[in-house]
Amino acid sequence: MKTEQNSPAVLRHSPQGAPKNLIFLGGTMGVGKTAAARALQKRLPGCAMLDGDWCWDIRPFVVNEETKAMVTDNILHQLRAFLRCSAVQNIVFCWVMHEQSIIDGLLEGLAGEEFRFWSFSLTCTEEALAARLRKDVAAGIREADVISRSLPRLPLYERVASRKVDVSFRTAEQAAELIAAFVGEEPLVEAVVFDMDGLLFDTERLCIEATDWAGEQMGIGKAGWMNYRTLGSNHQEVKRIWLAEFGPDFDYDRLSALVGEYTRRYLAEHPIPVKPGLYELLNCLKGRGIPLAVASSSGEGTVRRNLTQADVLDCFDAVVCGDHIARSKPAPDIYLAACAKLGADPARCAAVEDSRNGLWSAANAGCYPLMVPDLWQPDAQTAAFLAGKANTLSDLIPWFTAHISPKMG
Repeated sequence: MKTEQNSPAVLRHSPQGAPKNLIFLGGTMGVGKTAAARALQKRLPGCAMLDGDWCWDIRPFVVNEETKAMVTDNILHQLRAFLRCSAVQNIVFCWVMHEQSIIDGLLEGLAGEEFRFWSFSLTCTEEALAARLRKDVAAGIREADVISRSLPRLPLYERVASRKVDVSFRTAEQAAELIAAFVGEEPLVEAVVFDMDGLLFDTERLCIEATDWAGEQMGIGKAGWMNYRTLGSNHQEVKRIWLAEFGPDFDYDRLSALVGEYTRRYLAEHPIPVKPGLYELLNCLKGRGIPLAVASSSGEGTVRRNLTQADVLDCFDAVVCGDHIARSKPAPDIYLAACAKLGADPARCAAVEDSRNGLWSAANAGCYPLMVPDLWQPDAQTAAFLAGKANTLSDLIPWFTAHISPKMG
């Protein structure tokens, strides 16, 4: 499966020209997938729509290996037919798809077909979902047990490689409008949130050096390799990962103190290592009047020290740090908090990241995930939902020029 680096989609070029769009729209029962898919179908030209439940319409409903194989065959048969039909340009497929393996299995079944793949998941608060389901139950549309079956699936979508669309306070038509704009690459961006380590500053490599030194001081040898395991995580999550690797009696607090000692000593003698293109991109965005924030898993003291040393603290309208948030990236909490501080709708906010955890956090929040790689290159699942990818921060300027909302300066 070939992935275009600057695309949010798996891209296979059609011999006839532009590839068709295959849009997966997932979400738990009652979240509004079918209504949003119908609304999206009206917005996209030459659009076919398929609901996975139509391919499993058995009364009584039976779930076993035979019926699972049947529904997969039915879905793949219909999707292939749409992909091969000259009258169809866009295909919207909606189904629960609460596990990544379901999506991966369908894509494997479409091997050899030509399409541009997009993956979205509808999410909402538990309160909003329960209210919708109670309404459906009262109307006789759903069985009473649907609430207990649907609500537990909501958190599962954080582990699905998709851009999230929060429909807690959005209609099906509004959700379809956002998805159509994303697929059509319309200019909607009204705010930008940045990660810090490995993105604004070349501090991940410094942290590896510091952890190598700290590991030697503690008698475990160079331990910088552990940083690849913890990229994008906050202090609590990093500690959990270290204790899982070295055992519950490992003195992580001493290791953390030694890493901090090495880093402070280095920064007292050297300028903060700024990533190429930082100042150019910030000047471009501030010149357009775009609200900016930092969403870093590092502690607030470290974040403000680094931003101040690089003389960019005043460029940011909000700073959210790992010690402000209970759940670490890849949970969406830190990006949702940053967007809230900016007064920005996450669906109209770009998030610039370098790590897998950070990019998944941004996608789970419903932002436009943009990547400037540092120590890690995106895997296939992550590449599938990227809105853009560039080698340096300033290389993102053309993307922002094309995607900033005309409402901005």
